[in-house]
Amino acid sequence: MEEPSPGAPRMWELTRAFPEQLREGWRAGREVARSLPAFGGIHLFGMGGSGIAGEYLAQLGSAQNSHPVRSSREASLPRWLAPDTLVVVLSYSGDTWEALHVYREAGRRGLPRALVSAGGELTRMGRSQGVPVVRIPGGRPPRASLGLLFGGLAGLLPTLLPPGEEMERVAGSLESRSRELFAEDGPAAGLARRASGKELWTYVPEPLAPVGRRWKDNLEENAKELSHFDTIPELLHNAIVAWDTLPPGESPKQFVTLLEAADSPPETRWEVAYLEQELRKRSVPVERVRPGIPGLLAGLLELSWFGDVVSLFRAREKGVDPIVMEGIVKMKAARKASSGERTPIT
Repeated sequence: MEEPSPGAPRMWELTRAFPEQLREGWRAGREVARSLPAFGGIHLFGMGGSGIAGEYLAQLGSAQNSHPVRSSREASLPRWLAPDTLVVVLSYSGDTWEALHVYREAGRRGLPRALVSAGGELTRMGRSQGVPVVRIPGGRPPRASLGLLFGGLAGLLPTLLPPGEEMERVAGSLESRSRELFAEDGPAAGLARRASGKELWTYVPEPLAPVGRRWKDNLEENAKELSHFDTIPELLHNAIVAWDTLPPGESPKQFVTLLEAADSPPETRWEVAYLEQELRKRSVPVERVRPGIPGLLAGLLELSWFGDVVSLFRAREKGVDPIVMEGIVKMKAARKASSGERTPIT
């Protein structure tokens, strides 16, 4: 194992604080919720580590059918949005170019708006224009602030959460799993070791698609490893063909993590089991990960947190700094040079 990188202790600290971040964000969101304008549907927008919070709540909200709810990472609003659609823009820094663009477009179209941010130009504009702003603590990498972002958004829109799954209880349940999750001989550390040197795949049932994206993103950002994710049952109609013809010598180079919800329906359990069976026939290393906490919200957040910790163990194994993001820094500089605009920050 390599020596710890300079940014590693800070990232481990922030990741460990996920349950408390959920509580802090929730309190901030609840304080602002009463000032929301009347609305019908909901459109959630964010990029990078900010956007994943919107994807999580949209997935939960769609299951509740309390409001038409959609999450997007596209820097423009659909023309078909109804005039009473609430546009909630998430930008941790408050200076993300795409978030500022969507916020301004929603204003031009007269759509009701709300913000979740730690500051920046977005917060300044929102407050000066009387737009509700959920202000969360700044000074952290966005991907290490998911608890604040999701908690703040959920507090702002609590009707999108599953009935009976209150944030305080969920946060407490997650805390009870913390020691096992971060243990050197725990499941996250073990999975990270067994994945060493392999091509990483995360496969999830469709309702957990945002969690699959989160696993991929954090393996790429924290551990600097290319990763892939796909959804079930869709992959059984395309990717399974490629796995079926995988040369024997390639099998040990792969590593597939199958994520499952605690209460998956029978057809989903069959699909996951079938996929595992077919992969194992080809000697592909496979691990199934299920949440230890019941409930839709708690299970989604636990699986997400598990993946965050796996990515940090992988970063430590490789000796890379999970905070350093050279590729994104170069991209921002290139965009600034080509457009003359202020560098966007996600």
